[in-house]
Amino acid sequence: MASCRFRSVSNILTVVMLSSNIEFGELKTPSRTSGMLWIKKLGYYCISREKEKADDWILIFDESIGIGKETMLLILGIRQSRIDFTRPLTRDMTPLVVKSRESWTGEQIFNEIEYCKKQLGDIVYATTDGGSALKKALRLAKIPHIYDVTHAIASILEKLYREDGTFTKLTKDMGVMRLKLCCSQYAHVMPPNQRSKSRFLNLEIISGGG
Repeated sequence: MASCRFRSVSNILTVVMLSSNIEFGELKTPSRTSGMLWIKKLGYYCISREKEKADDWILIFDESIGIGKETMLLILGIRQSRIDFTRPLTRDMTPLVVKSRESWTGEQIFNEIEYCKKQLGDIVYATTDGGSALKKALRLAKIPHIYDVTHAIASILEKLYREDGTFTKLTKDMGVMRLKLCCSQYAHVMPPNQRSKSRFLNLEIISGGG
């Protein structure tokens, strides 16, 4: 499976119809706006439909996705009995909360968790990136917190390399290189700016070992 823009989806359907000699009379290929409308309707159904009540729900949530001045809080859920540990989680997750505010406090996130409890039943534990507001919300809700493994590893690596002279010099040199290349003919191959946590997760790549 591959991802593409809504406009491209419309074009692909047109090509499929022409190559397959499919004729629908006066009907036209669905436009990109039709595709967007279908996705919005599907999303609304997924977020508003009645959820299955059980005693083994697990939450995964974050509030770091910014939209303008607001921050999005996204809470996803999955039953523990339905986790397949042989592959990554994909469409297994059930969307529970999608809301935005200028900022989120622990108490506000706690209220959203209580809303989830009413829909789901018992929550075994929750996984987050360790943000202070998220952890406070889980403490108020008395739900065990499991640190997201990606951010947990990043924190360990940060403690090991944050003060390392070689690593510090390398990151500074990369910053200087970006300034020199941003307006040059090589701007299109310029590496992305390293985020505070991801620079430690990408140690193998930026050091030439990946």
